[in-house]
Amino acid sequence: ALIIFAFDDRTSNLLREIITREGNLPPLFGVDGNLTSSMLANAPIQIAGMRGTLPGAALDRPQFLAFADRFQHITGVPVTNPNTGNPYDAVYLIALALAQAGVNTRAAVIDNLRAVSIADTPTPVVIGPGQIAEGFAAITSLADVDYQGVSNDIDFDMAGDPTSATYQYLEVVRSGNELSLQVIETID
Repeated sequence: ALIIFAFDDRTSNLLREIITREGNLPPLFGVDGNLTSSMLANAPIQIAGMRGTLPGAALDRPQFLAFADRFQHITGVPVTNPNTGNPYDAVYLIALALAQAGVNTRAAVIDNLRAVSIADTPTPVVIGPGQIAEGFAAITSLADVDYQGVSNDIDFDMAGDPTSATYQYLEVVRSGNELSLQVIETID
């Protein structure tokens, strides 16, 4: 088996090179940096069956559905990658952590991520996608903030590690001369 840790353009080139030299491909496993529509559009058809993981969201999660709807409304482009919410969540958490700290430093983010990501009281102000102003207002009024993101609830423990995550286990499938990703399983 071959596990590929590379970005999409390098992955498709690497796979073509392996086919040219070896004539075939071993079982393939990829990661989020190479399981992209760009890689699929440029990769040889022989990669059908490649598997890998992609951080993402449960596609039926209300926060994900609201985010995807708003994203498509604003951009005119549908959300086709469940990983799209992760950078969005990161920006929200960083902004809320900086607001909580009242200063703009790396240490402020590190020291305040947990405070804005998890309920510390029985009645936190729950902040979701599209509610950054409400989050800032809650922080200003010294309320307990609990960000519940696009990808998942995103709670950090005392060590600063996420307490849960959602991943998708995928397979590259072939339909005619087209390659696409099929979700085999969503893992929480």
